[in-house]
Amino acid sequence: MKKQSNFEQLITELKGILEDQGQISKNSWDQLARKYSRKDKQTPSKNAVIEYIKKHDIEIDDYLLKEIQMKPTRTISGVAPITIFTKPYKCSGNCIFCPTNKSTPKSYLPEEPGIQRALHFNYTPYEQVEGRIKSVEMIGHNANKIELIISGGTWDDYSRNYQIWYMLEVFRALNKLSSQKYSSKRNYKSNKYLKKLKDLQEKNKKSKHRSVGISIETRPDKLNYENITWYRRFGFTKIQVGVQTLDNEILKLNNRKHTLEQTKKGINLLRLAGFKIHIHWMCNLYGSNPKIDYQDFKKIFSDKNIKPDEIKIYPCSIIKGTELFKLFQEGKYTPYSNQELIDLLTKCKEQIPKYCRVNRLIRDIPSNLIVEGNKITNLRQHVQKNMSLKGKKCQCIRCREIKDKEQKDLRIETHRYKTNISQEYFIEYVTSEDKIAAFLRLSIYQNKASEFTNTKAMIRELHVYGQVMEFQNKSSYSSQHKGLGTKLLMKAEKIAKKNKAKSMAVIAAVGTRSYYIKRGYNEINDLGYLIKQL
Repeated sequence: MKKQSNFEQLITELKGILEDQGQISKNSWDQLARKYSRKDKQTPSKNAVIEYIKKHDIEIDDYLLKEIQMKPTRTISGVAPITIFTKPYKCSGNCIFCPTNKSTPKSYLPEEPGIQRALHFNYTPYEQVEGRIKSVEMIGHNANKIELIISGGTWDDYSRNYQIWYMLEVFRALNKLSSQKYSSKRNYKSNKYLKKLKDLQEKNKKSKHRSVGISIETRPDKLNYENITWYRRFGFTKIQVGVQTLDNEILKLNNRKHTLEQTKKGINLLRLAGFKIHIHWMCNLYGSNPKIDYQDFKKIFSDKNIKPDEIKIYPCSIIKGTELFKLFQEGKYTPYSNQELIDLLTKCKEQIPKYCRVNRLIRDIPSNLIVEGNKITNLRQHVQKNMSLKGKKCQCIRCREIKDKEQKDLRIETHRYKTNISQEYFIEYVTSEDKIAAFLRLSIYQNKASEFTNTKAMIRELHVYGQVMEFQNKSSYSSQHKGLGTKLLMKAEKIAKKNKAKSMAVIAAVGTRSYYIKRGYNEINDLGYLIKQL
């Protein structure tokens, strides 16, 4: 009988621990790693164990793989998020709180972790995507379903030529096409290159690393019909909008160079186009105070022109070299104390409806670069603790995600809310403890059909939680590939019919279009929308 290798013996013991204890503690892992250390006395890493399992096709339970994985939360939301950056470039804004550095896009600093990775690859999109996929897979995660987050400067400030080149390289990387490199110095505005982009997107529908969502960052004054049409050609599904505040006077004091009216108009246009709407909001801006901030935050969900699907909350920080830093030195600006900030965000979190997700409560700026302002890196935990002490809890999507909890007693709940242009339906599968296993966003347009699809009904998002699974794979613990998405689609179609919609459109990422086609939807044009006759 062949003697088992150290790795095989380690895996066998891990299986036994999992059967006996239901989980593998850090202490158990450390003891086994030392027990089966290599001849050079180096203990095997989790990454090395996972690589061995894959290389030798060792059959193990999905749950054991999950227990071995490092950073399990990275893909627990159902997708593998990957962030890349655009190159340093001039910005159409000149906000007083925004740092400027020649080696980074506007508002970012060289010391930020994401920027350091981008600098390593000289901001080239292909190398960034390739490198991030490798990093995700090296720590044992599945990178089949990629949610690509394109950060950096305002997307619409870059030339159209740069944008087309950037997305050609992004899809080339997702498809793992090491040849066919596109030079950044070429002219890409001809239809020939748009066809090449379309061809790369077609390949991505069956690629190992599929695009299941792409987001970019922009400003409210850049949201117009032409730019939004290009977003769809590029395969974008979520737009992050730097709203910052709904107060025109504070916008002016902070030199934002856009107005509340432009924000409202832009968000309404994004909703008509079916995008997931993600806004950035800042508290403690110059000219504001906790009372003004709280009233401003409440308007986000009471004003029918706003009501975002996701939100990032950024407390303003003072960075050297900014106009705000000068105002601070002159005694004209004072940041909130930690307790003032925690109390404010506690009250704000209480206002967030079930249909919205709070993605962040702070910017990822190293605390040593912040002169004054929030330096608490785990601010979310402090706010949650403060809410708990007051007998409150946040009901946003992130706080209710099912993660790795058992999925039982699932039921469908439907939440309705009105915007200026639509009746919105947030349909979710939840457990008895109100944890979300899956959800769908449906817009029924009230006064006119969508300008982009000529339909009255639009599915803007369909998301199923659980550890990322390979396409066609089924797991005993993940909610992916269990039919929840199909059931939510059927529910949405029933609601659309009730609202006398003759057809249903869906905004779909490139890598998810095959899913909808199998369920009766057909791609209608080069903008990537799919439509089903009801």
